[in-house]
Amino acid sequence: LRVLSFEARRDLATIGTRQQRREPRQEAMFRDAVRIGQMVSLAGEGAANHPLVNQALACFDRASAIRLAHTALDMLATATPDQLRTMADAAVSSEDPPTMLAAANEIAVHNQLGGDAVSALAAAAFLLETSRNAGEPAS
Repeated sequence: LRVLSFEARRDLATIGTRQQRREPRQEAMFRDAVRIGQMVSLAGEGAANHPLVNQALACFDRASAIRLAHTALDMLATATPDQLRTMADAAVSSEDPPTMLAAANEIAVHNQLGGDAVSALAAAAFLLETSRNAGEPAS
């Protein structure tokens, strides 16, 4: 369990790197799902209350939200100002909820077709802020 938990934290810490961003997001999410299955299997009946399982699940949730936000930003219309794209991308990569929300607001104002990015940024910001307030370890 410790190895799988370590891998989850390591992957979350490197999610914004170029190498991680080139990996197909579906492949990364599938790998996370396999790890979740392995952890639950190893933890047995007490999996729901096992601290390492809960910590890994929080890492997987955060990683998924970040991947979703990056995917939505990659699909923004070309008319979106580069400065706004850069601000949003940096906020997601640094897991900065207030800046993610500010970027979502700016995208909503400047880009009528940016609804997916706005929703993804807001959802990721909420999840990151909630996990921090719940005492989850920061990446």
